[in-house]
Amino acid sequence: MPVAKPVYEPIQRIEVFTGVQLRRRFSLEEKLRFVADSSQLGMSVSYIAHKHGIAPSMLFHWRRRLAKGGREAVRVDDEVIGAAEARRTEGASA
Repeated sequence: MPVAKPVYEPIQRIEVFTGVQLRRRFSLEEKLRFVADSSQLGMSVSYIAHKHGIAPSMLFHWRRRLAKGGREAVRVDDEVIGAAEARRTEGASA
């Protein structure tokens, strides 16, 4: 009886962490590229996240921020609110 052999993908990248930094920082361009990759037909968020070494939840987070607040929302790591809500808040404080 033939035995199925596992299929291995070649290693594309190895990262070595040498410092005590707990958080990696990604540029706006990297975040936008990851989000665009995950939006392509036939691509899954989990696959793209694994490919780039990030958690799928982080990629979902960036996708939500981009949809809600655009490029600036993805660039900064602050809370994002919609434009209508921002106008209401500005009107209430005036």
